[in-house]
Amino acid sequence: MGNADVSTAWAQYLCEPIPILKDHIGLGLPHQSAVKRNLKIYRHGISLASYRALKGGYATVRHDTILDTTVSMLQKTELTFRAEDNESFVHAKGYGGRASQVPIKPNISILINGTWRFYDLKTISAGTTIFKQGQGIEGEALKNRTRQVNTSYYVRARRIDEALGNTRCVDILQRQGRVRRLVIDNRGVINKDLRDLIKLAAKSAAMRNLEVNGASSEHYAEANYKSLFRRMIGVTAVKECAIFIRKSLEMAFLQAKGYSFDNAERTRDYARVRRRAREHRREYEGAFFFGRRQRYG
Repeated sequence: MGNADVSTAWAQYLCEPIPILKDHIGLGLPHQSAVKRNLKIYRHGISLASYRALKGGYATVRHDTILDTTVSMLQKTELTFRAEDNESFVHAKGYGGRASQVPIKPNISILINGTWRFYDLKTISAGTTIFKQGQGIEGEALKNRTRQVNTSYYVRARRIDEALGNTRCVDILQRQGRVRRLVIDNRGVINKDLRDLIKLAAKSAAMRNLEVNGASSEHYAEANYKSLFRRMIGVTAVKECAIFIRKSLEMAFLQAKGYSFDNAERTRDYARVRRRAREHRREYEGAFFFGRRQRYG
């Protein structure tokens, strides 16, 4: 992280104005929808934090980088899982004229007691609609976002079933139980579903790597993994949310000058950024001794 990203991360953590936005407050932002009035930059980055604020924004990269870190956590365990699950709803492939895409794709699916449990990752930032609904209370915002996921999945499933003339998508959701929402904000605060997933992963990783780690007990190893996984995901989220503000500001400058981003260029930039994020994640894991023998006590 550069100095600008570090200062942004601290400002967001302390709920202070973001330094890199100081000289650009009031700058109009081009909106991707056909609205007459432009959004404007505010000192806390409220407009930049909106997912729909800018064309070609960094939100997808932010989401996928945090997801990559979560998947990396699961790879240290004995859990059977799928990342970007293309198999659970494969029967609906081709819905909407998209022959190569599955219309419902949980971010993570984990096999628990013979049943696939679905998880969906969401990052929220101060200033988004969900915070306004929670009257600015962070805990309520996380709970509200968590409650929304089941509804959104079922609405999508019913729409697809109606078009295909069956009830298979809804049946799958009912069979698998509640869809878990993994919610994390720009300060690394997580919701209960994500805490439960970290606890599940830590217990499995402790059982798998007890002898390699050299821990004195399984309980001690589980506590250590829980702390490591929590920091892995939290630090990644804080870092990516800070980078998101800088990248979105750069995008706003370019678009204000009339520069447009075609799909090919966005794809190249996305692939480059995600590859760099994976390299940074591997360095981060190395700093916490993953893949090496650990000694405690």
